[in-house]
Amino acid sequence: MAPLVDGDTVYLGGKALTALTLATGERKWAHPGTGDLGWGAPALRDHIVYAVDGTDLHARRADTGAAEWTVTVGAEAHPLGPPVAEGRSVWAVVDSTGRRGVVAADSREGRIAWPYSQGSDGAWRLAGVDNRVFLLQAGQLTAMPVL
Repeated sequence: MAPLVDGDTVYLGGKALTALTLATGERKWAHPGTGDLGWGAPALRDHIVYAVDGTDLHARRADTGAAEWTVTVGAEAHPLGPPVAEGRSVWAVVDSTGRRGVVAADSREGRIAWPYSQGSDGAWRLAGVDNRVFLLQAGQLTAMPVL
């Protein structure tokens, strides 16, 4: 899993979602995972860290690690990349087979806004820029609107 660096802090997924001081390695906060695979790679937007643990997408304050919200997104799986946050939405891969697709959650309330699936197998790749989210699966690129 890729680490996420922001300012003087590095955020790590794995057995625990952890924030460390970059210069010293001192732990700022950590939250153990509940799923068998632990936390996926984290994403950051507007001082909120987003990460998947087991079947849940979490939003946690970047400074303290305090929970903002948690929403169940689907079958336990480790996404290949971090969630993508654009606009007021956060996108996450639902399962490792690709068949169940991805979901968009409202970043303010932590509720599922909508699911999206092409109904085919294969890993999903997510990217976001300028209030647009791009989904790639099985050679098909889809540009999605955001909240």
